[in-house]
Amino acid sequence: MRHFEEGTTMSDELLDLEELSEYYKKTNLLLKDLENSQKIKIPSEIYHYTSLQAIYSILKQKTIRLTNCEFLNDNSEIIYIRKIISELLDTDEDINNYRSDSNFVSFFKESVLKTFDKHVEKLTPNIFILSLTESNHSLSMWSGYSDSDGYRLTFDFESIVNNIASIGTNTFVSEKKSGSLKLKNFTYTAKVIYSKKDQIEYLKKFLLIYAKVLFDLGSVRFDSQKATEFNAESISEIFGKLFAFAYICKDDCFEYENEHRITITFDYRTGDRKLVEQYRFSRGSIIPYIELDFTDPKTNLIPIVEIQIGPKINIDIAEKGLKRFLDSSGYSNISVTKSKIPLR
Repeated sequence: MRHFEEGTTMSDELLDLEELSEYYKKTNLLLKDLENSQKIKIPSEIYHYTSLQAIYSILKQKTIRLTNCEFLNDNSEIIYIRKIISELLDTDEDINNYRSDSNFVSFFKESVLKTFDKHVEKLTPNIFILSLTESNHSLSMWSGYSDSDGYRLTFDFESIVNNIASIGTNTFVSEKKSGSLKLKNFTYTAKVIYSKKDQIEYLKKFLLIYAKVLFDLGSVRFDSQKATEFNAESISEIFGKLFAFAYICKDDCFEYENEHRITITFDYRTGDRKLVEQYRFSRGSIIPYIELDFTDPKTNLIPIVEIQIGPKINIDIAEKGLKRFLDSSGYSNISVTKSKIPLR
């Protein structure tokens, strides 16, 4: 590493800090690049399989729940991505020959995994996820997410992406504030990546940016507390973006889900998450979640275009009651259909 040289002026130091800032900002560009590459794949409609009770709550409250990432159906997701990072550190030639410095490579590998584990504790309590799917006629989705007697919502996905998930400030239900609360957050919408090859490609880019920061712009280069703190902040920024990416990566055995995710991350350095976090019961466990205002600002309505009744439900009573409820709630334009999947 290059050290802070004797005779260096304050302007030189500030230039170094600006250079450091540019490197960790590259992680933002990586995510933006991924987001832009996926925009051409955004479907006009997206689906969510759920219970009738959940649908009633969504339409009545005009909100939707996002579950904390540690309490998803597959709770091994972060373990999966750590395993890929570990494999990448062991086998990738560019990383293992970085600057032809074996001492640095050894230090770098240890730093990556230690910093990753440290940020698991910091970041995961502040990450909340809503799972959606492109699969509109899927027996496995019916049975897996609504016990075959649930319902399927069809959302206007373009409205969600453009008017709800693309803004940096959202409104949440806050029991502690006895109402709603507008908070800044990092919101990221993306199609889940199941290809291990693609996952490795993006993770490698993150890791090489981190290597650049550690090798060329490490805090030992700066003889000031401010620079040390700045460097620590840049590393947190890199790993914050790494975790945003990690939670759109899943093992390819889940590819049948065709999942899209809306991920909301609160700054762990603030207490914002605690202001809006709520809890529900599920299968003998207490599950943390947040409740997001999900209305399209143009209509002040949830952007739902269709509700499909599950394959095991008595269509006559279900359709009649649902249509009456939709009409009384201002959603008479939502069509109601019946799943055509034959089930006994």
